[in-house]
Parts: sequence; C-alpha cells; structure tokens
Amino acid sequence: MRFWLGFLFAVCSAMGWASTIRLVSPEYPPYASAATPNAGAMAELIQQTLGKKYQVKIVFLPWARALSEVNSGRVDGAILMWPADYVGLQLSASRPIFMSKLGFYTRSTEPLPSVDLSQLRGKIVGTVRAYGYPTSLKEAGVIFEEVNDDQTNLKKLSAGRIDRIVVERAVAQYLLRTLPAAAKWSQQVIWREPAIASLPLTIGFAKTKPEIIEAAAFFEQEMQRLKKTGQLRELAERYEVELP
Repeated sequence: MRFWLGFLFAVCSAMGWASTIRLVSPEYPPYASAATPNAGAMAELIQQTLGKKYQVKIVFLPWARALSEVNSGRVDGAILMWPADYVGLQLSASRPIFMSKLGFYTRSTEPLPSVDLSQLRGKIVGTVRAYGYPTSLKEAGVIFEEVNDDQTNLKKLSAGRIDRIVVERAVAQYLLRTLPAAAKWSQQVIWREPAIASLPLTIGFAKTKPEIIEAAAFFEQEMQRLKKTGQLRELAERYEVELP
C-alpha cells in the first residue's frame, strides 16, 4: 500500500491561486495513485475543494520519507492519514473523509464464515509483509502467510492455496476491477461482512503555519458544500470507497 513512486501531481484551478500547498501521499489506490484517473479519489476531492483557491502539489513518496518531509517542515501536510499516524507530528487532522474497512475475503464457494475470530484458530490467512494488522488476529491463533502485495494474495485465494485473506475492501475492489487477470478471480472470491476494523482516512495540515490553518478551514467549508450537493457521495460511489 505504501511504497515508492516518484511522481508529482499538480491540482490546478482556473480561478487563480492564493498560494501553493504541498502535500505528501503514499501510493494507495484507489484513494491516491499516479496510475489512476485524476490520481485517485482523495486527489480528485482535493481538486474539487482546495483546488478552487490554491495550487496544490501532491508528491507520492514512501511513507517513511513522507513523514520525514512533514517533520522537516518542507511540506504543508499529508493525505490519507490514519489516527495513529499523527503521533509526534505537528499536524492537525481534518474531519474523517473516507473510511478504510479492513476485513476478510474468502472463496465465494465457502459457506458463510463465522464472525467469531476464535473459530479461525489454525486457519491460514494471507497478509502483506510490513502492513499492520489488528493484534486480535494473532491472539485468535490465526496463521499469517505473508506475501509482498495484495494482488498475490487474491491470486492465491482464488486458487484455494489459503483459507482467506485480510485486506482493505476498497483496495481489493480496485484490484479486482482493474487487473487483467482479475476477471477470473472476481468470480471466485468475495468480501465477507462485517469488517474487523474501520479507520478514518484524513488530511493532516501543518498546524504551525497560519496560511495552512486558513487552507484547512477552507477545505472543511468546501467539504460541506460537496456533501450538500451530493458530489461527495457521487465521487465515493465512482471510486467504490466508503464514507464515514
């Protein structure tokens, strides 16, 4: 989810700009990605809000380097922040924008699985190396089988090589929708409710810069406009991401 992609995305406005805002982001489709139309759901949302008044530059970096840029003050904030990401950073969180739902995919032929994690003891669950997962899974006796990416897990699950995978629903849906090989997989795997964790995705704005504090207030104002007009829901449905 968070890895290197050297890419600069500029959000421009025909109205002219009060100033330039520089934000960092992980490569995290469908929320933000150089490979997606309009650079992803969050980037398009920024275009429809901050882009009305500011020139916004989004730089895709490895997450550790992105946080280093925030700490140095060389950028004005970061997008797609989880609550725990704010620890030790001089950033103020926006209101929740999207919800990241983490849960299980199983083979579609499997009977409706139990939602009781204790029933998963000894089950092989596909995970991705270096990603964070709820401690409750390990405590339940689940056996993690790590790979390098979610795409590999979907492939293994469709072939019946593992019992289930843990993945963000929006990420898996994006992969199943866009990967050439996924047409077959999408018939063989299915998301299972309920999610085992839901985290809000936010934008972190530098709280030591008065002009960025002002930009954050403008963003919240524009978010209310998009909610009232239905544009926010339309954007979320188009990218198949969850709203709070």
